[in-house]
Amino acid sequence: MVVSCVVSVAILALCVFCLLALKDMRGKLCKLIKANLCFCLVATELVMLGSLGASGKPGPCAAAAVVFHYVTLTTFIWSAMEAVYTYVTTIKVRINS
Repeated sequence: MVVSCVVSVAILALCVFCLLALKDMRGKLCKLIKANLCFCLVATELVMLGSLGASGKPGPCAAAAVVFHYVTLTTFIWSAMEAVYTYVTTIKVRINS
């Protein structure tokens, strides 16, 4: 599990770097939404890696659970924002054509 989390963090960090480095990607808002989504996924993986040693202690385990739930919620929110943005963009294209 640790190896897969580390590989996932490395690839997602590369994705965030590419999204922020490429200037000619679709639109500024689309790039920002995707970068924030990838950043939240990186944070989720890092929280999971950081909480591996807190399983037997009630205080750190509860803190890790709260942070993990918050980061997972932000990931779902950014996913929903990307879906809404894609829907609105598609509707604009259909109306304009």
